[in-house]
Amino acid sequence: MKKKSASVVLSSLLAGVSILSCMGAVNAAEEQEFTLDPIYVTATRYEKKDLSIPASTEVFTREKLDSMDARSVMDVIANIPGFVMSESPSGNGYPGLRGITSHLNIMINGIPLAKDYYYQMGTMSTAGIERIEVVKGGSAVLYGSSATTGVINIITRKGDENRIKIGGGSNRQKLVSGYAGNKKFSVSYDYYNIKDSGLAFDNARIKTKYYRDNIKRVNYMVQFNPSDNWNIMYMHNEKNADTGIVKEGAARSNWKNKTRYDMLQAAYTNKNFRAIAYYQDRKWDYNMSGTSVGIESGKYYGIDLQNRWDFKGTKLTVGGDFEVDRSKNKSGGVWRDHSRNHGSIFFMTETPVSKKTEIHFGAREVFTGDCGNSFNPQLQILHKATDRDSFYINVNKSLLEPPLSRRYGYSATQLPNPDLRPEKGWTYEAGWKKRVNKNGMFKFDVYHMKISDRLYSKRLDNGMTMYVNAPEYKNTGAEISYEWEVPKGLSYGLGISYSDPRQISAPGGHWEDAESRLGAHAELSYKLGKASVNLFANYTGARSNDVQHVINVDLNAVYRMTSKDTLSLKIANVLDRQDPRSISGGSILPERNWLLSYEHTF
Repeated sequence: MKKKSASVVLSSLLAGVSILSCMGAVNAAEEQEFTLDPIYVTATRYEKKDLSIPASTEVFTREKLDSMDARSVMDVIANIPGFVMSESPSGNGYPGLRGITSHLNIMINGIPLAKDYYYQMGTMSTAGIERIEVVKGGSAVLYGSSATTGVINIITRKGDENRIKIGGGSNRQKLVSGYAGNKKFSVSYDYYNIKDSGLAFDNARIKTKYYRDNIKRVNYMVQFNPSDNWNIMYMHNEKNADTGIVKEGAARSNWKNKTRYDMLQAAYTNKNFRAIAYYQDRKWDYNMSGTSVGIESGKYYGIDLQNRWDFKGTKLTVGGDFEVDRSKNKSGGVWRDHSRNHGSIFFMTETPVSKKTEIHFGAREVFTGDCGNSFNPQLQILHKATDRDSFYINVNKSLLEPPLSRRYGYSATQLPNPDLRPEKGWTYEAGWKKRVNKNGMFKFDVYHMKISDRLYSKRLDNGMTMYVNAPEYKNTGAEISYEWEVPKGLSYGLGISYSDPRQISAPGGHWEDAESRLGAHAELSYKLGKASVNLFANYTGARSNDVQHVINVDLNAVYRMTSKDTLSLKIANVLDRQDPRSISGGSILPERNWLLSYEHTF
């Protein structure tokens, strides 16, 4: 009955948003002026308005992050139509877009995070974040390896108003968060803890269930701006997850996981020139009932350079990067230590060919060390039919280097595959963006991806896993969205993503379904006086291997007591569903819980 009623609720919500989107244009004259055409940095590496970007885009502003009251970056990006994830019983997971995981470049201030390994977005709080920009489609020219389905750029706060937030709720939740600083120096801190939050993972194959006994997350960030040209940032993200394991016929055991990330960046900008030196350190330590099972660690340091020249009629951006990767893991009492040096150079031109049309052309040469070199070109055409709508075409080649951990193995259950090859692919897409009055934005995008030597995890007959290359992979899909946003009254949004991922897993094999096909996102926000109510609903369905669909609805109610004091009530998983949120099944939505918090700005 619960699943049936949830489907009815979601269907009604989506239908309601569709009807409201038609009403929006009619009632535009009655709404307050509020232009919905945000400025992005990620899509072109410099500031540009949405309608002038030849790619599918989405932005989560600070106001949107506050309306969600999201507890981690993973909770935020789960609201992107077409979002998918693969998650382990420990809660560590690979995010993805357009029906495919692990092909997404996640960055902070334009620098990719832990290229050799997934960056666990569940460890990162939103406390020190100003905005999150999403650019879908291949972006290898500007951002290199892993950017097959797009990039997510996390932009940190600088000189925002000071605030402190405390909260408590069901499942013995505790929250302490804050941000303080000025244009020269700032500090953010976030502590979050939840206990006994239900079933985490159900592995029917081996008749084992995993329960979320205790999850604790600690984040802090320090930024220093000695001048207008310099920004120095240090960030620490840490998550401890205690998981109770119940296996048929065996006593309950405890699996402890500690995931830690440290990042240091020093950025220098002078007009159109930018240089960033960075260092990243990660560690995943896990043990079973007090006995160490494995340690996975890595260190990365490098430099990223770029400059832009404005010639008569043409903008030219040129840049390059170099990175040293060190990966080390311990499993079964054996340490494995591997390294890789790689770098790249790129250029991108932007040339108007008429008053309404411009062409973007560029390429990146990637030097991947043990994976060989790769030349990745890109061509984009943007046509602005009016000042309210634009059309674009985007053709590009992408690359994904085999992570060292996948090539050489990182656990007692994963076998190494030294012969793992880099995957290469082409993406062809076209889209249309249209601003409706000053409050609405309509977007439509179609795409086709074709990848050779796709990397994926294969379960072997002995129960072990190994990363292998699938000879061929293809995915054709479409995305459509409409957003209506006003400072007061009713705002809403609807997005639907359909993809058809298929792959040939072995030479001479046949095409078979891969991962997820259908995704939908709907949101409603009503602001009246000092109060606002925000509802976010997400659906993923038509999944491979007969994995059940997932429906998740979150609600956040906010009341501004004064201009500086705010109360909010967040209810996660309102329908209290136990759907498998991972593309391969197993991983379960956290049970319904609520958090009441108070925030004071100063």
